[in-house]
Amino acid sequence: FVGAGLYPSEKKYVYRFLPLSVLLFLAGFSLAFFVVFEFVLSFLFRFNAGMNIEPDARISEWLNFALLIPVAFGLAFQLPLAMFVLERLRIFTVQIYMEKWRVAIFSVACVAMLITPPDPCSMLFMLACLIVLYFGGVGLCILFPAPKSEFDDYEENSL
Repeated sequence: FVGAGLYPSEKKYVYRFLPLSVLLFLAGFSLAFFVVFEFVLSFLFRFNAGMNIEPDARISEWLNFALLIPVAFGLAFQLPLAMFVLERLRIFTVQIYMEKWRVAIFSVACVAMLITPPDPCSMLFMLACLIVLYFGGVGLCILFPAPKSEFDDYEENSL
């Protein structure tokens, strides 16, 4: 459906990066489903037991919770690919990524806080993953630099 509206050069990028995007999403989804859930649920059940509260989970709340975490992790794992695309579009450079890493770590901490449930386990897992993925995105940009443009020399000389 979307392929009909793309130019051949754009289709080349879609065919090249779509498998990587799917693999990153599945990696994040799997990590959340098979690893993070165990820590989150044990924390929440211990917290309820410590407060003498019996869990009363409704199916709609459980499904929302069970789908939110893996989808959030899957989307968060797209960070290296998003960084690579922004570098290719010349919005950011590797130098900017490396100079502003402290701001990026603070930003991903805020994102991890906002998109995870209110428990420290999932937030710390998300934060650790996003930090590793940030520097993985920088590495991806270094490994596959953007091709030179005829305007690069003009921009350097005009500054």
